[in-house]
This record gives sequence, structure tokens and C-alpha cells, in this order.
Amino acid sequence: MRQRCPNCSQRLTQIKQLYHLFDYIPPWSYLIWQFKNQQATHLAQAFAQFAWEKQEAHLFTLPQDAVLIPIPTNPRSLYKRGYNPAQVFAQNLSKKFQLPLATGYLKRIGNQKKSSLKKSERFTKDKSQYYCDAWVPHPTVILVDDIYTTGKTLHLASRALQSSGVQTIYGLVIARSQF
Repeated sequence: MRQRCPNCSQRLTQIKQLYHLFDYIPPWSYLIWQFKNQQATHLAQAFAQFAWEKQEAHLFTLPQDAVLIPIPTNPRSLYKRGYNPAQVFAQNLSKKFQLPLATGYLKRIGNQKKSSLKKSERFTKDKSQYYCDAWVPHPTVILVDDIYTTGKTLHLASRALQSSGVQTIYGLVIARSQF
């Protein structure tokens, strides 16, 4: 049985369940790098298909009453790439799972890229914050992101959603880094 990640145990108190498709190791890490940095947005469809196959194999079950909410990207990264990887992945999940997608509720403050920080610095030095500027009328959401490293992003985003009315929050990421 797989050991529970210390970050998950300590920081994901608002997340009911975290689902991940892969561990962030080769060859998956290279595919995700291409998806994020080489305009390989077509890979999002393959990732969504893999999520579907994991669910069909009963490796996880996404709640059918949930709404998908992608993590907003860093504005500089959005300008550089021209797209938000989490949103592109969430759009493909929405099509595959027939789940609604809600992109306007969760907002981001701060421009620091987490990838510029060491793993140990992400909880202390990253100043990114998330907030909702309106009540979220969906009691159950699935937060969607590309990579789970320390859990800070999902932790802060889930706190913002809970303070705006969301009752149950799941997380779904393409890959989770090893601890």
C-alpha cells in the first residue's frame, strides 16, 4: 500500500480526495513539460482519456454532481504560453466526463512562478493567493491543476472556495511529485 504524502496529510484538510493520473517521473514528466511549454495542448485530450480509463477501471470515481474549476495560472505564464494548462485539461475533462466547467469564480493574486522556488520554499516564500469575488453556487467542485508538488496551490484555492460557499472539494491533477 502506498504511503500517504506528508504534504497531503498536513495541508489538504479542505480536499476530500486528491486524484492524480501519474507520478511526476519520466516519461510523464516530459509529456507534461511538452504540454505546458511546447504548445502541445493536444495532450490534454489524452490526459482526459487516461482519467476516463482510470475511472472505468475503478481506480477512482469522480463525483457526477461536481463542477470542474481549473486553477488560474500565473499572468506572466499565461501571456508567454497563450493558454492556461489547467484550464485546457479541465475543458477536456468536461467534455469526456460530461461535467460542467466553471472558470470565473476562482481568481489569483501574485505573479511569482512556483517553479522558480525550491520545494521547501513553496509554503514560505510564494506569495500567490486565491480568492473568489462572488458566492459560488456549486456545493461540490473538483479543483483541476497540472502538477501537485507541495499542495500549497490546492490548499489556498480550496480555502478561497470554501469561504465562498463550496462545501465539498476534490482535487484532480495530471501528476503528483514524489515525496
